[in-house]
Amino acid sequence: MTEENVTEENMTSKDPAPMDAAEQPATPELPPITVFWRPGCPFCMTLDRSMKKSGLAYDKRNIWEDPEAGEYVRNVADGNEVVPTVRVGSQGLVNPKMGQIMQAIKEESEQTLTTEQLESLVGSKVEPQAGPLGKLLGRILSN
Repeated sequence: MTEENVTEENMTSKDPAPMDAAEQPATPELPPITVFWRPGCPFCMTLDRSMKKSGLAYDKRNIWEDPEAGEYVRNVADGNEVVPTVRVGSQGLVNPKMGQIMQAIKEESEQTLTTEQLESLVGSKVEPQAGPLGKLLGRILSN
């Protein structure tokens, strides 16, 4: 390039053309989440605080005021009204920990989410949690 060919226009880099909708990466959709609870339940209050802290969007249904909610909980909890019960997409979880809810979100998502993607969507760290058998084995092995 000769000196007279250098202009302000060709010295600045041009932004690439914006991607059309078909080229843009899809934003993962989180499945709908519903927390079934009842007044006075300390476990429900604890889960509610954890859910709020996580930043997840969810609905709450009081099983004492909503007969359909009570029926759902009884169907998931072998005829009992165990709360909190959480529905994540098509999965019902009885008295779950946040790690179990996060795992259900990953399983129910239309796309497979990595832990990092899930953490970025919900704005909190996802900690894997052992189930009852894992906790028992942990206690046995730690002795």
